[in-house]
Amino acid sequence: MVNNLITYQPSNVVYRHGYAHVLTCNAHIRNKIKKNYYKILLKKTAELSQKALKRIIIYLHLYKVMQ
Repeated sequence: MVNNLITYQPSNVVYRHGYAHVLTCNAHIRNKIKKNYYKILLKKTAELSQKALKRIIIYLHLYKVMQ
């Protein structure tokens, strides 16, 4: 559901507990994102709007590039 989403800011996104959480610290997101987060994201895509989903995918792609 769209109302489960926290307002987006120019930062990174961690997906957990069925919600999109915005994190402003790159080191923090590097410590938090694990493979199971990607699995959770795939299971929860139906609950997100298309715009929000695209934003999360972009952030996850940028995280993979940062590694």
